[in-house]
Amino acid sequence: MFKIILSTIVSLSFSFTYGSVLKTGQIQSYNENGNVVTNGSVKDDGYYQAGKARSYTRSSTEVVKDNVTGLEWQDNVYGVQKNWDEAQTYCNNLSLDGNGWRLPRIEELENIIDFGQKDPSVTNNIFQNMSGNGYWSSTTQEDNNSYVWDVGFYDGNSNFSEKAGSMNVMCVRGNTVSSNFARDDNKSIVKDNVTGLEWQDDEWAVYTEKTWTDAINYCENLSLGEYNDWRLPNIMEMLSIVDRSKKDVMMPDAFININSVAYWTSTTYINDKSSSWIVNFYGSVYSGGLSNAMTKTSTVNVRCVRGGEFAEPSTQKDAGLISILSYLLF
Repeated sequence: MFKIILSTIVSLSFSFTYGSVLKTGQIQSYNENGNVVTNGSVKDDGYYQAGKARSYTRSSTEVVKDNVTGLEWQDNVYGVQKNWDEAQTYCNNLSLDGNGWRLPRIEELENIIDFGQKDPSVTNNIFQNMSGNGYWSSTTQEDNNSYVWDVGFYDGNSNFSEKAGSMNVMCVRGNTVSSNFARDDNKSIVKDNVTGLEWQDDEWAVYTEKTWTDAINYCENLSLGEYNDWRLPNIMEMLSIVDRSKKDVMMPDAFININSVAYWTSTTYINDKSSSWIVNFYGSVYSGGLSNAMTKTSTVNVRCVRGGEFAEPSTQKDAGLISILSYLLF
């Protein structure tokens, strides 16, 4: 008999399609010293390249369509700078190959970051009028509504800035998919039913602190919920569980074993390859929701993930089948 054990279901509006988050754009593996590794000994972002392949179409009207999320992006001007209120008005009034434009949410901006590029950190030859500076989102900081989330496209970091300041504007058109998270109490796993990712949520997700290399090896050797195919999540995957509607610990309610500080990702920081991206989950007044780089020899918290799409079709197929069975069977 089939049985589903769920204690909490939480819906959040994140910019994903069914099946996976997008690839980060990183295609090489690096060790803790920042050297390229080609023998598969470092199971990092460049090794797995987990996620759905990016696909864009650029029109003659300089509109970029994301063929994965369905969103359309304005890319006809370079360096339009406005304060936040002016940016909202600018997008709402924009007429470019039709109407329906708006200021993007922070999750939508983060979804076009290519962490294999810099200045700007977007896909080459697609976004042709992007600056490497900060771009406004429509997402207000929960702790202080005079601040708004933004993305700096020099390296792809998420930050927040005062609404009265001046920042670049790029408008978006289209709708996003709502993520929802469900916890299996018996397995101490939280599943995102949109991306298909399953997250470690046992007590060790609160207390485990390691260097970057040790964090990778910890996840590779983790056995939880009868599964042993865990790995360290990449930056796009970790950002997918940030809940910026929270004032305190910025993680969906389905997670119950939470450390409010930062967690490692498997994605190397392209500007300093001896560092890796981390995501902070502390309350937004204390920099929660920010992504930034940390030296790989530092000690940071670890939370592992499983599932998703991979470079090899056979791996992708097996991961998808396991993910479905793990959700339906006890």
